[in-house]
Amino acid sequence: MIFSLVGKFASRYISKKKVTVIGVTWSVGKTSARMAIYASLKEVLKDKKIYTPFKNYNWELGLPLAVLQLEDYTPTMAGVSKMLFKAFVKAVFGKPSYDIVVLEYGIDHIGEMDFMLKVVKPDFGVLTLIDKVHAQYLSDPDTIADEKYKMIFATKQAVFLNREDPYAHSANVKVNKFWFLARSQELVGSKEVDICFEDYKLQSDFKATARVCIKKSKIRLLTDVVAPEIFAYIGIGLTIGDILHYKYTKQQLINSTLKELDLSIPLLGGRSTILKGINQSIVIDSSYNAAPASMKKMLQMVNFLKVNFLQDKKVLLLLGDMRELGDFEEAEHRQLAWMISQIADVVVLVGPKMKKYLVDELKKVDFISDDSQAEIPIVKWFCSAPKAGEWIRRFLMSSKDRWLMLVKGSQNTIFLEEALKYFVEPKEKNKLVRRDKHWLRIKQDYFKNLDNC
Repeated sequence: MIFSLVGKFASRYISKKKVTVIGVTWSVGKTSARMAIYASLKEVLKDKKIYTPFKNYNWELGLPLAVLQLEDYTPTMAGVSKMLFKAFVKAVFGKPSYDIVVLEYGIDHIGEMDFMLKVVKPDFGVLTLIDKVHAQYLSDPDTIADEKYKMIFATKQAVFLNREDPYAHSANVKVNKFWFLARSQELVGSKEVDICFEDYKLQSDFKATARVCIKKSKIRLLTDVVAPEIFAYIGIGLTIGDILHYKYTKQQLINSTLKELDLSIPLLGGRSTILKGINQSIVIDSSYNAAPASMKKMLQMVNFLKVNFLQDKKVLLLLGDMRELGDFEEAEHRQLAWMISQIADVVVLVGPKMKKYLVDELKKVDFISDDSQAEIPIVKWFCSAPKAGEWIRRFLMSSKDRWLMLVKGSQNTIFLEEALKYFVEPKEKNKLVRRDKHWLRIKQDYFKNLDNC
């Protein structure tokens, strides 16, 4: 009832002004893509008002709240009443202050996409990469694809499809279609790809640079996000910016004036954020959530950084359960073992699935070693994130080595940001995810019950 009402308020609100809507969906990288597109458009369309929420508003209630620009919602009785009143006032008396809005269309059950498309259909649609996340509720990847492709088929002007996604190749869309590469560079320069990147480099200040290829144009980019795929998402944002710039001015942007760009991307907490850890360690904070594809992507990125730029660092992985995988749960946890064995010196695990499946599989690949007999590799399991964080802090303080660390796990009862508090520099703690009163109360109650685990 509340979702339906707020959805109608949001639909009425956005219909009062001609707004360009950009929708991002799929299973992996939605928020990073959204923020990269937002930052790109802000840079190249300075005379337009561009908006995206700085919260994870990608669900049935979140998307209407994003449309209404209501980012102060709290899930309490008083919070709901306040939100409904504000939504009603905006729907009746207000209109959007933005010209362009970038939204996430996230789903975890059948019918959710239909609801969001009733609120607003995108002018531009972006699909990142499918995965088995939410398979517990959507049964299998095919069902997930069927639901998420509804957004693409509803897109009005142009869609951006990932050439590396197996479902994208069978998409029979009737609007303009652009292909992009987010990871593999095999087709760089090919006519089969419209947007890609090349010559990725990591600088000593942990800024990354690469050339983004858009059709025949190449733009040298510098950004403060180290994940290589961010350059593909920037390329999508610049392409949309070029289309809109031509619409507004009848002049091309990319082929004429745009040759290089220094772009800061406001990533949300826990999404590939680089943090300074104690004892000169480097922490890649991806603690917001985890799915099999995103977990493997981050492991590959750590290996890439280690091999190419950080050879003097040892690797510590703090990994938590991947949730909502349904029948794929065991297989997906076990599949991580071989990759971990090729990358890590120390592995710290949190959650019952990691203990049940991954620890067992690490034994099978001969990675497990008793830390009382050998310095590395070490595998540790903990029942809670704070206990893991305490151990890592003691380990780093006593280690003579310098460490590159990856922190990644699902949010549901894992909350690895609570481990990060123990081993990042004090000034970095305000960058961690789930710090508002609502989440802090949930985590406090949860960990209180795990004191003796």
